[in-house]
Amino acid sequence: MQTFTIGLGRTWWIRLVGHNPLVRRSDRIEAWAAALAVLIIAVATPMVGAIGSSVHRARTQHYAEKANSRHQVVATAMEDTTVVMLPTHVEFKVRAIWNAAGRVLDEIIECPGEAKSGERTAIWVDDQGDLAVPPSPPSSAG
Repeated sequence: MQTFTIGLGRTWWIRLVGHNPLVRRSDRIEAWAAALAVLIIAVATPMVGAIGSSVHRARTQHYAEKANSRHQVVATAMEDTTVVMLPTHVEFKVRAIWNAAGRVLDEIIECPGEAKSGERTAIWVDDQGDLAVPPSPPSSAG
């Protein structure tokens, strides 16, 4: 018959503080290392969680500020698109004009596809009316 007992006789912390002469010095060192690791994890976990939360909050605020400073306007193509063949993809460039921030801008922009002269497309601009990349959603802070 096999018996099963729940006791404190075979745990690592008994090796740590026990006075059994059969416990080797290396076992005691191993037990101290395990106790130290458990203590470090118990202390570091809330700190890491707090740091992670503050970084997430800061990134969310950063993305929200970027979204507030960028908006879409309609640009009108002044000529037909130029196709630019790159090794990995194709870009469609067009000279366009748009009105933003009280001024009229005329630049070469990238279109999602081919456009004819006079066609309109939505573009992202910053508060000064200059071209900008679309803002990242605040949900990407995670």
